Amino acid sequence: MTVGKRNARHAVQRNLVKRVLREAMRLAAPGLEGAAVGSAVDIVMRLKAPFPAPAVMTLRLFKQALRAEADVLLGLVRVRLAEGAGLPESRGADPAGGAADRRTITR
Repeated sequence: MTVGKRNARHAVQRNLVKRVLREAMRLAAPGLEGAAVGSAVDIVMRLKAPFPAPAVMTLRLFKQALRAEADVLLGLVRVRLAEGAGLPESRGADPAGGAADRRTITR
């Protein structure tokens, strides 16, 4: 995980983003390991948008939005891994509509 100073100026903000993403990864790990089936996978997550000002979004809403976004992206990774391993796709269609390629999943 990378959180640059350009997007989160203060160390407290960068650590908060890392904590939320780390928790999302921890909870998604069993599903990702099951979908990877014998292949090594590195997942890189990085904050692309700037940390919102307190007047724009509360900290609680930001954490909820960040977690929801991380969960969606990790779900996409799981689906892509399952497709690559020949496993049946679970839990519906691809939320991105198939727009992302196999190597880079962005939203």
